Amino acid sequence: WNIIDSYFPYKHLTDKNWDNVLIEYIPYFITAKNELEYELIVLKIVGEIHDTHANIWDGGNKLYYSKGEYYPPFHIRFAENQFIVDDYFNLEKMEMSGVKVGDIITHIIGKPVSEIVDSLLIYFPASNSAAKMRDMSYDILRSQKNEIDITYLSSQVSKEEKLTLYKKQELNYYVWYKPKNEKGYKLVTNDILYLNLAFLNENDT
Repeated sequence: WNIIDSYFPYKHLTDKNWDNVLIEYIPYFITAKNELEYELIVLKIVGEIHDTHANIWDGGNKLYYSKGEYYPPFHIRFAENQFIVDDYFNLEKMEMSGVKVGDIITHIIGKPVSEIVDSLLIYFPASNSAAKMRDMSYDILRSQKNEIDITYLSSQVSKEEKLTLYKKQELNYYVWYKPKNEKGYKLVTNDILYLNLAFLNENDT
């Protein structure tokens, strides 16, 4: 709270008076029963400034493990308020799971995805809903177990699946961009250089 109060140039643009935020959150911190509750409160107060660049970047160990160490075998994202499978980390796992690229996940453990999203929004600090949904998509199917029940639409047919989940090290896991073995730049003409910052690295010379 003090960092924002002293150094954040846009605190006057937040939804709440920053002095009132301190009054509101002190009781939450005092009554936190354990480390996980404390970390969740930190996420909530970070979210009060509505800045995608603010988050718990280090620490947050209890928060990480509460989300689960097992991940789905596919990359998923929200598009037009639908939770869509858009890629597989390991193609050989696509046939095993039964879920195809383009399928839409509608329920997780019997609960509508829309309800899950509404319950988690306060724990994903960001400047806009698109960034919140993007960050949430990485965690929403994580679990402490290696299986999770899902309902999904495939070619407009509703199906149910007990989806096998995997440790991250078992997958060719990525978050924003799929790794590619290509240079992050291309010489278009003698005086135009095209840079793809998603793949640019220190070895590109």
